[in-house]
Parts: sequence; C-alpha cells; structure tokens
Amino acid sequence: MNFDDHRAAYSAGHDAVGQLLTVLTPLPTGITVNCPTWSHFEPTIDVRLHRDLPGLEAWAAILGATLTSTLHSNGWIHWSLTTEVNGVPVEAWTLIDAPDAAA
Repeated sequence: MNFDDHRAAYSAGHDAVGQLLTVLTPLPTGITVNCPTWSHFEPTIDVRLHRDLPGLEAWAAILGATLTSTLHSNGWIHWSLTTEVNGVPVEAWTLIDAPDAAA
C-alpha cells in the first residue's frame, strides 16, 4: 500500500469538502470523505441532511445538480444529487418518509 497516494487522495477530498462548506446553505448534518484501497485511492464525498428535502433542493440549485428519488419498500424516500468538486465525486442526500414528501 502506498501511504503517500492514500494521504494525497484524502487531502484532495478534504479540500473539496472545504469548498462545499463555503457554498452550502443550510450546512450539512454530516460529511464523509471515503478513500477505499479497492478504488485505487480515489476519494468520494458523502454529504447528508437529516430529513430536509428543501435544504437538498437548495443545494441542487447552488451546485447546478439534478435531484433524483428512490422509494424504498419501508416507505422512506431517498433523495439525492451527484456532482463533482475539483474532480472528486460528491453524493448529497436526505432520507424522508412519504408523508413528509407530500408536505
């Protein structure tokens, strides 16, 4: 394992997170930088909002991304967008129940 490549990938992911945090309103509930060895140390970013579809819609407008949704069998709806920041893939998402989606 090449630790220098792994560290560099994490640094690239954290740099992209820093850029996201300067533009995203509302602020996210959580952000994770992933850099698994099986992906050749290519970072990805997972950005979450807790049950906040309007917030995710605002992010989509800021980032110029399209929202998609998936209905799960338990009634929850997974809303997400995908984009890139500095070449780093980003998925931002929220999970809401069906009655909240109609509100």
